[in-house]
Amino acid sequence: MVALEKKENKTMFKSSKRNVAMMILSAITCVCMSVALSLGTNVSNANAEGENVYIDGASLVLNENIVAKYRIVNIPEGYTSAKMEYSFGANSYEETLSVEGATELTFSFDKITPQTMWRDIDVTLTLTGEGLDTITETHQGFSVLNYAKKVYASSPEAL
Repeated sequence: MVALEKKENKTMFKSSKRNVAMMILSAITCVCMSVALSLGTNVSNANAEGENVYIDGASLVLNENIVAKYRIVNIPEGYTSAKMEYSFGANSYEETLSVEGATELTFSFDKITPQTMWRDIDVTLTLTGEGLDTITETHQGFSVLNYAKKVYASSPEAL
């Protein structure tokens, strides 16, 4: 009986340590995001490895949701549709915007919750236009956690 109680106490202690660690990580993330947002809504871009021609990185916006914003730039003339496919954990989402002569667009991904801030968002942009070659570009490895780490490691001048 005593051995069972010790085992239960040890399990509860490990669970408590894990919960405390998660709370500390969440608090650090909130502090980093608060500092970043106090300096401006979109603090910085976080490009994946390699330079993209059309996807100009990702940034975060905190309002009623946690939103990853992807800025699309240099859209060539004649392209009429831009589709963004999001891979987030085991789920896939897509959003299509009409280009209508614009050279820049912004896609917003709002499926992030506090429980999924560590999860990477991988995106694929597809630009199409009548009689034009389809353009496809990817951006991988953006997450709230990585963004917070980048902000935390940056100097105020860099932000």
